[in-house]
Amino acid sequence: MMIVENKVISNLLSILFILIPFSLILGPFFPDLFLVIIIISFFTFAVIKKDYSLFKNSFLNYFLVICLYFCLVSFLTFNLLSIKSSFFYFRFGVFAFLASYLI
Repeated sequence: MMIVENKVISNLLSILFILIPFSLILGPFFPDLFLVIIIISFFTFAVIKKDYSLFKNSFLNYFLVICLYFCLVSFLTFNLLSIKSSFFYFRFGVFAFLASYLI
């Protein structure tokens, strides 16, 4: 049963990953929605499998540290626009990591 669930989640991630370029026609909401669904599904997939070796990638760790730094600097400046733009920047690095995992 667990193998079937893992295959379904993997197929869902692949289908959503393929649909991202086509969803760009509809506007910015759908690609961002697909991206968030892919990231949440991948993290839940990794937790269910208890395979934390995926997160020991040096690129991912380096990128997340840089994003945390950007968020900290933006938070210390108390500029609301700056905080808003830097807070969700990490999704692009995680998406690149997920793309390399799926490929």
